[in-house]
Formats: sequence, structure tokens, C-alpha cells
Amino acid sequence: MNTECIYSGEESRWLALENQPVFILCDARTNGFCIATLMQHMPFLSKAKRIVVPAGESAKQWDVCLLIWEALIQEGAQSNAVMLVLGGGALCDVGAFCASVYKRGIRLRLIPTTLLAMVDASLGGKTAINFQGIKNNIGSFYSAEAVYYQPHFFQTLPIRELHSGIAEMVKHGLLDSAETWQKIQSYVAADFYTLPAIKASQAIKNRFVSADPTDQGIRQALNFGHSIGHAIEACSLETDTPWLHGEAIMLGMQIELWLSVKKCSLPITVYNEFVQMHQRIFPYRLPFLFNEKQLLAVLMHDKKNRDSIRMSLISSPGVPQIQVSVEESLITEAIHENRYQ
Repeated sequence: MNTECIYSGEESRWLALENQPVFILCDARTNGFCIATLMQHMPFLSKAKRIVVPAGESAKQWDVCLLIWEALIQEGAQSNAVMLVLGGGALCDVGAFCASVYKRGIRLRLIPTTLLAMVDASLGGKTAINFQGIKNNIGSFYSAEAVYYQPHFFQTLPIRELHSGIAEMVKHGLLDSAETWQKIQSYVAADFYTLPAIKASQAIKNRFVSADPTDQGIRQALNFGHSIGHAIEACSLETDTPWLHGEAIMLGMQIELWLSVKKCSLPITVYNEFVQMHQRIFPYRLPFLFNEKQLLAVLMHDKKNRDSIRMSLISSPGVPQIQVSVEESLITEAIHENRYQ
């Protein structure tokens, strides 16, 4: 399915929804902070029924799926229902998953409210929930028929949430080309929040998705930084100071760039450039309250693994390497070398 993308100022393209059975899935945050902005730009959605679930990564659980499906049944949602997901990456993931299986699939439209969701979770058709402590362990491929991008939602975000999305844009720059990587190194944080920067980042991801829609080959390059990043994120959720997705992915990319130097002959200068950018864009450091053994235990469940731990690394900006087998001893060394930088 080709996903229709509409941007701020193009809201009239969704006017047909006014007389359709629309359900807006939102969480405790977006219900309080984003609904008003949405209704200001799309007042024709005022009659849509609303389903509210918990906020954050905790929404990506089986119990929340049951809550969503029960609400749809109680409201009489049939196979012609339209689910609008108003939220960040976690809500886009769980909402799309629920839509993909309810009545064997109902119409899905996404309204990402975070920078992270705009450049990542709303694109590519991946849906997922976490299961038994394993991130994105249950999911499906189900593309939204349309996505709406409205930068005004950024005004509702805490600075950490806004910064979190930068990580995926940095990743896209590294995967695209040496020229793009050099360009984004000059960015300050505010440069990433502009619509041209967002569209450029989306175009890079969409190129990988179009080349490999079901994630069997080159699309796996988009997992760069995510093997270790997801492990950091998962382990942090068991502590009193959970990391946001982008915060974990930034450190995951730094560690995997270190591994790329060792395994793929990546020039050390690229790793050093990333460390400097990481320190400049994310000047704060979150408590690292887990050890290498805990991270390795999570890594063992990574979907890319076959007979060993596999990662997506890079040999130079714009030249990804997928399914690289990495020894546990080298991973342990990489984590130790980078956890406090």
C-alpha cells in the first residue's frame, strides 16, 4: 500500500473523514496536550470517538491491546472503521498492530506527535508490541493509508522528548552518504526540527523501505544502532531512570560505530566525529545502571540473530553492512569503552 503523506496546511485532504466511523487512539499525554491542536487544524474530526490508553513505552503491552480491542467492540466498530493514532512512536506501534488484526485489518491513519515518530515509527509499515521483556517481539507489517505531519505538536513536548527524535535523523544521515553525514554535523538541535530536515530524513528511510518492504535485506541497515540501543532501552526500563528511545539509540550507534571500526574497517575519524556530535547534541548523561551481562542477555533475543549475534554496521557513511556477526567478547569491550564517554 502506498501511504499518503500530508503536511501542515493540507488538512482539507482529510475532509472526507467527517462522515466516516473514526476512532482516535491517543494516550494520557496526547489526549491532554495534542487533541486541541488537532481539532484546531481538523475541526471536522470533532465527532470522532476517542480511546485513551497509558502513555509511553508501557503502552506497547498485550494488556493495552486488549483494552483497545474491547473499546472498539463496545463502540460497535466494524470493518469499515478508521483508526487515527495520535501519539509518539510507541503509540503508533501498538495502534497500528491493533488495527492490523481487528476485523482482519481496519483502515489506519497515523498522526505522529513527536519528532521521533515523524521520521521513524510512522513510516515503513512495521507494527509491534513488547512481549516477555523483549522489545518489538510481536508484530506485523501493516502500512497506514495516510500520515499527517504537523510540527505544531512539537510545542507540547518536553526537551528530552523532542531531542529523542534527532537520533533517527542522525542515523539516516550516516546511512545516506558522506555528504549528508558532513552536512548534519553542522546542525544545532533546532535545525532538526524544521520541515525540510524532516522531509529529507523521511526520504532516506523511505528509500530503504521501498527497496526492501519486508525487511529481508538492505532495509535491515535501518537497524544500525538498534541492536545495542534496544538492549539499553529495555534494561533501563527496569530501573528508576528509564532512557528514551532516541537517547538509547544514540549510545547504541556510538557503540556500534566502535564495533564498525573493528569489524568493517570504518575510519576512526567517523567514530570520533559521532562522539563529538553526541556530546554536543546530548550534553546530559543518564545513569548507566546495568552491566554488560544484562545487555548481552537482551541482545540474544534480537530478531537479526541466526547462529550468532548479528548487527547492522557501516564501513563508511552511506555504505551499510548487514548481518555482521559480532563476538560477545568484542561487544563487552565496546560497551565498556563507550558507556561513560
